[in-house]
Amino acid sequence: MAKIGQCLECGLLGITKNIKEAVRIYRLAADMNSGDAYAILGRFYMSGNTEAGIDKDEEQALRLYRLAVDLNSGAGCLFLGKAYYNGCVSLREDKAEALRLFRRSGGLGCGEGFTFEADMHARGEGGLPRDEVECGRSLQRGAALGCHVAQQRLGMLVLLGRSGQPQSVALG
Repeated sequence: MAKIGQCLECGLLGITKNIKEAVRIYRLAADMNSGDAYAILGRFYMSGNTEAGIDKDEEQALRLYRLAVDLNSGAGCLFLGKAYYNGCVSLREDKAEALRLFRRSGGLGCGEGFTFEADMHARGEGGLPRDEVECGRSLQRGAALGCHVAQQRLGMLVLLGRSGQPQSVALG
């Protein structure tokens, strides 16, 4: 059901974009314990969305992200990881916890989680040393899951000869 909400939210598959209806569908999906629906609703609350009629409420966003994480939602892990990475009003910045959540997100099939892990390798954050080879490996994992951002960044590293892998292996 959360996928229907995404189609409504983004106007996909010939469905007319309708944010309010998307939120209604996400709420129904969350009522049926959809972790991804909890995560997406949390995203609306984290920044607020006037079109959806949702005021900014970081506490509610974090509560919804945690429910999503408890249900093994890759998106929930990703969004809670971003909250720890950046910190927010009620959550102190914690790069190590962000890294743990990004890795879990990737392990649950969300390629964007590996992309954030790669960024942390590139900057030497969250207890990681700066390491372009590990950055490339993380991008490979994200790219394999279909994350377009990971695919683009990996392609750039390969073209620059900085992926740590031969071009034929990295682009394989």
